[in-house]
Amino acid sequence: FGWVLKLLVPKSQFDIVQRLVSEEAGPNVECERHTLLTKDGYAITMHRIYNRKNAKPPKDKRVVFIQHGLLESSYNWVAVGWEHSIVRGLIESLGCEVWLGNSRGNFFTSNVSAPSQYNFERMAMYDTKGQLDYVLKYTGVAHVDVIGQSQGGAQTLIALSLSPSLRERVARVVLISAPVVITNLLDSSRSPVLQRLYSGFSKIFAAVLLPVVSVLGIITPAWILAAVLNFLFRHVVGFYLSELPLGGKERIWKANPAGRTSSDNIKFWLQQTKHGDGAPLTREDFAEETNIVTYGQPTAPRYPVENIRCPVHAFYGQRDCLVDVERSLHHLRDCLGQYLSSTV
Repeated sequence: FGWVLKLLVPKSQFDIVQRLVSEEAGPNVECERHTLLTKDGYAITMHRIYNRKNAKPPKDKRVVFIQHGLLESSYNWVAVGWEHSIVRGLIESLGCEVWLGNSRGNFFTSNVSAPSQYNFERMAMYDTKGQLDYVLKYTGVAHVDVIGQSQGGAQTLIALSLSPSLRERVARVVLISAPVVITNLLDSSRSPVLQRLYSGFSKIFAAVLLPVVSVLGIITPAWILAAVLNFLFRHVVGFYLSELPLGGKERIWKANPAGRTSSDNIKFWLQQTKHGDGAPLTREDFAEETNIVTYGQPTAPRYPVENIRCPVHAFYGQRDCLVDVERSLHHLRDCLGQYLSSTV
């Protein structure tokens, strides 16, 4: 539905995040657009949300950057409604300034001169790192807090693992369902819906899902959308939306998928499932000769998460069908030790 909106709504008026904040957050909450051109040529819009009455100098300011997951956008963090959003809690309860990031491919980004194919490592090193560098420079703060959800959590871990300069500027990290270890989708104890999709119908599913979602988002009553969304999230992904308000569920449906992603990104995720149970996130695997040239070894190495030296808080749902929660937490404990401050 995102691409439909992008075609129909003039660019100057197309900012559903600003519109929702202005309508629901009250007169003291400001939402600004900031656009970054990444080093490889992708234009990415971020949203800076803050209470104008709570202005502080950089040394006293707490800044939080939030990175969304696969096929989502910054809108997801407020789509449930301001009253129920994490952004409201961070601003009103903790006095934070919040920056909502985006990743290439969604309707808050556009390709200027970047390669058309990319994976989530490129998104980590150009999109996530680039936005964090921008936020740090713009706000003048010494350190920033980062929240990464799903693929956004993976991008956060990769960016911090591979960038010493960025590691020095991040105070703490919160991971929400970060796919450190991907589940074996063919395991009979996992979601039967996922098994069928993965073992033969994934191409048909991908081809049919996006246009169906777009059409249903336009013609279907909100209560039906909410029921369908509850079913999909419960039986395909493994968590529940029952506590969200009806209007929030309708907005989530209509805003997702929030654009597209590269086929190389999907292939890279599928590569992560081929390393066997318990294997953590691994860099792109080439032919043996190319691996030796690129990594200095015949196989692709895992990401050096042990390089991260700031408090990390990891939150997972026990019904998550896509992430192997036990093995993800085990790997984080092994790599981070005392820096893994809490897990839920």
